[in-house]
Amino acid sequence: MNEAMPRDPALDQVLRGVLARLSEGAALPREHTGVAALTRLLAVDTPPLGMIDAQVRELSRAGYLRGALVSLAGQLRLRPRPELLLLLAHELCDALAPELGIELARALLTLPAVEAGRWSPGGPYVAANLLLGESLLAAGEALAAMRHFEAVLAIDLDHPRALRGYNAALRRGAGP
Repeated sequence: MNEAMPRDPALDQVLRGVLARLSEGAALPREHTGVAALTRLLAVDTPPLGMIDAQVRELSRAGYLRGALVSLAGQLRLRPRPELLLLLAHELCDALAPELGIELARALLTLPAVEAGRWSPGGPYVAANLLLGESLLAAGEALAAMRHFEAVLAIDLDHPRALRGYNAALRRGAGP
């Protein structure tokens, strides 16, 4: 699913929120060569996900994660791609702004290109639901997390992370 999707108003609003929250203090491409290299890579029609992920991780280790995520969010406003939206949501959920990561993953699930690949076990629909389940569980929202683990288990009944998450949600009080 490498083709760009049409712009979605809800997704655009979330991405604008990411930019508003992270832009202050973020390194700009003109200020850091690594952020500039990532920005150039993102401008390519279909940059390889592995290369982008590696550059984001390298910038994170060097202390420039904000700059990397701002560049990524800005490019995604122009050309949203499910796998890059997932990368951004994952990075947000990991540290900087879990609530924005959750909001972005929810917006991702509403996109027609993601819905079209719903039954693909390795697709963005499963990955977004898994990310949401784990993030919501970590935030103490066991019932909401359970719904997302169930969505993954509907596609792959033996998904190990979804099974662990579902059971953890049950133990934390989301059960009947």
